[in-house]
Amino acid sequence: MNAFILSLLVLFLMNGEGGFFTSYSSQNQSLSQLKVSKSGRYLVKENGDSFFWLGDTGWNLFIRLNREEAKKYLTDRHDKKFTVIQAHVLGWSITDENAYGYKPFVNNNFNTPNEDYWTHVDYIIQTAEDLGLYMGLLPA
Repeated sequence: MNAFILSLLVLFLMNGEGGFFTSYSSQNQSLSQLKVSKSGRYLVKENGDSFFWLGDTGWNLFIRLNREEAKKYLTDRHDKKFTVIQAHVLGWSITDENAYGYKPFVNNNFNTPNEDYWTHVDYIIQTAEDLGLYMGLLPA
């Protein structure tokens, strides 16, 4: 469940200088925090360097790929110099099962997250971060 909540925060939090994006994990600080430039026209890293958003749309990444396939996909995108992977956290529907047969919520009830599903989401996001890729997550 942590990945879902943190993903929402990453996408919607604002600070005094404009919107900011940050890497998912507080454990691994390999990715710089991103924020909107003072001009409001582009993204910059913490040190002020511009950030180029070259995103691939792996919309069903969390649903269709198992861990081995996800790592292979993310490694390929890293090698091709992508900077962001855009994906649906829940697939196209809350009833979609991931590659392991887990749905995001027990009995499709938002109040009962399925930890097995969210552990898989956490793994993929952490793998992306370890490869230096940012995640552009569409929560639902």
